[in-house]
Amino acid sequence: MFVATGAYLAAVFLVGDARRAGEADLECYFVRRALAAAALAGVAAAAGLVELHAEARYVFDHLVDQGLPLVIASALCGIGLLIVLLRGGRRPLRPLAAGAVVAVIWGWGVAQFPYLLPTSLRIDQAAAPDPTLTVVFIVFGIAAVLVLPSLFLLYTLSQRDLLEH
Repeated sequence: MFVATGAYLAAVFLVGDARRAGEADLECYFVRRALAAAALAGVAAAAGLVELHAEARYVFDHLVDQGLPLVIASALCGIGLLIVLLRGGRRPLRPLAAGAVVAVIWGWGVAQFPYLLPTSLRIDQAAAPDPTLTVVFIVFGIAAVLVLPSLFLLYTLSQRDLLEH
């Protein structure tokens, strides 16, 4: 499932990059790849639901109960993306693709909560001691303050084709 969603996101993002570069043939190529990856990810998600129902009933029950809005959001984003791709639109592709994948990941987290390993290992049992978590959060905060602005600038310059200058 994660390989399929990675291929799906990559193909969708490359559709926009190919269009911005003026490469119509390459854009069509990535549209076909995005459609194929979306179909594969959809089949994998459906097969995963069937497998969850058979083998991990706790996760399945929580997914169709508490996680259902996220499953629906993922499906709507995926269907919206397919419609936009088939109609030749390009503007909302990246947000729709990211929304579909993020909703699946959040749905999985909601379905497993409060367990890391369903019905056997809870999150609070697996967590590090409080002083360790405090240090990790402080380091993460410092790294985010130092790195995220640079990544945002790099992404902005790349998307506006200003890096060559």
